[in-house]
Amino acid sequence: STWVYSKNSALFLAWHLCFNRYGERKDFRKAILPVLDMWQEEADVCDEDVTRAAGGTEKRYECNGFDTADHDPKGGTNAILATCDGWLCTRGDGAMLFVAGKYREKYVVTLSDADIIGHHVEDDVLFDEEVNRFTPKFTYPATDWTTTDTDSFDDVPAQIIAGRPLPQEGNFLFVQQWRQARRLGKREFARMREKKRGSLDVRLTGINAIYAPWILLDTPNRLPALDGKVISNRRSVLNLMAGGF
Repeated sequence: STWVYSKNSALFLAWHLCFNRYGERKDFRKAILPVLDMWQEEADVCDEDVTRAAGGTEKRYECNGFDTADHDPKGGTNAILATCDGWLCTRGDGAMLFVAGKYREKYVVTLSDADIIGHHVEDDVLFDEEVNRFTPKFTYPATDWTTTDTDSFDDVPAQIIAGRPLPQEGNFLFVQQWRQARRLGKREFARMREKKRGSLDVRLTGINAIYAPWILLDTPNRLPALDGKVISNRRSVLNLMAGGF
């Protein structure tokens, strides 16, 4: 009843999930209210002032975009999450857990050897999957709201080894701030440049890690190369046959 328009990415997402008639139509009392403190904290993170290289400040994460009812609501959700490198997870009781992209140790959960029953880890990527140039794209008001490139991020030594740039673009179309698109692009390029990636088979004892965006691995026996490392939990899936995740 007190809703007002906001560019804050967290509030934008809450509105799209629960109040947008063309959104995901979640029940606010089940999806947001049980974890309201979490959403309020993440909204505060989005509202933090960050210093611009040219002087002055801007809000850490803002969302400015539009969509049409022709598209799946999930597309809008993903576009909003892209504005803040956000992480979203549905808890068993229907509550929506949301964390903006700013790293904080309070959201890190430990997985030990005892919690993991299987793993598939790739130590490198194939040549044709390599990315050594990343160009963020965003919607720029100064060019009549057209899709515009920021300066690209380049890994020059990797380009020399590959013999050419291997480019990829990042679509941050609900972003209208040049510096915000650059900050998000820098994070995404760093994620792409990580060599190790894969999946873990986790017992039910590791359920707390399922609901965490970052996981600390305490695995001196099963995964000694990743022991003590923090990994990004991009997606968790319940495995009923194996009794875990």
